[in-house]
Amino acid sequence: MNKLKLYKLTTIVLAFMLAVTIVYAAVLLRQRTVTFHGRINFVGDFQLYQDAACRVPLTDFDWQTVSRPSNNNMWAYLKIADGSDPMKFLWNVTGLPFGMEFTVGWRVSQYDVGQGWNENEFTTFGGYNYGGCVIILGVRLAVYENAAPGDFSFVWSVYGFSNEA
Repeated sequence: MNKLKLYKLTTIVLAFMLAVTIVYAAVLLRQRTVTFHGRINFVGDFQLYQDAACRVPLTDFDWQTVSRPSNNNMWAYLKIADGSDPMKFLWNVTGLPFGMEFTVGWRVSQYDVGQGWNENEFTTFGGYNYGGCVIILGVRLAVYENAAPGDFSFVWSVYGFSNEA
């Protein structure tokens, strides 16, 4: 009698396992997957200012009358907007007349030694590239002997990018 009960119990357990396997296989055979893609928007903005308090936007600058040869300097202030993600920057100049050279350097405080910043070269300002930071930009216009007399103009462009890009 024990053998018969054991046989029936074994048969019931095996039948149950077979049923579970069939249901499991049926579910897996009908499984659907969805792959999601997206992008987290980069949050970043900056502005150039004429003043250290970052109140007067720098949109144009009049060098007035310059001599040949001469080095002419001005300060600009790059403020990264509050709440911005870390950014990296580069600059270039277009339309610079023959006989002139335009250079930019940066520092994070008036006591900082400062760093050169080459045209078309990315920088993160030594890690001071997040929202709220103000970077001091030293801008120099060198006018050489071979520069032609007369009026001049050129465009300085500064570009900000996601530091992750």
